[in-house]
Amino acid sequence: MADTILVVAEQREGKLNRVSLETIAAAQAIAAETGWTVEAAVFGNGVSGIAQEIAGRKLAKVYDVESDKLARYTPDGTVAALKDFIQQKQPRLVLMPHTYQVRDFAPKLAATLGRTLISDSIGFARAKQAANCSLPARCFRASLLPMYRLPAIRRIL
Repeated sequence: MADTILVVAEQREGKLNRVSLETIAAAQAIAAETGWTVEAAVFGNGVSGIAQEIAGRKLAKVYDVESDKLARYTPDGTVAALKDFIQQKQPRLVLMPHTYQVRDFAPKLAATLGRTLISDSIGFARAKQAANCSLPARCFRASLLPMYRLPAIRRIL
């Protein structure tokens, strides 16, 4: 398992969803605390321009994952593509923007990978025996998909 955080950058009809930039910033904050590197992936058809756009955001790598099957969003197609990609890359943590699209496919993705999904997270802190996730509030939110099994997760209200 690589010491990386993978950000899934969301696009729709060839345009970057701006909350993806907030998700990258959150990943970079976690990386500063953990020493992990941050990578991003953009999925779709004709998304190389979006990958170029986010490449200047101080990321170790940006992946442009192209497929005709991803031209139109479907939860099943997205889960299939992400599952294969995540299993290949083996990041420690996957961050996804808090959007309706992510809320649509992320539970199935987590179940398919046999991992825990922490949605609506606004903060993350790593301790010796636990990971602390801050939830609610009306500001930045992300969905976290820990790629390792956490001994304990505490909710901070």
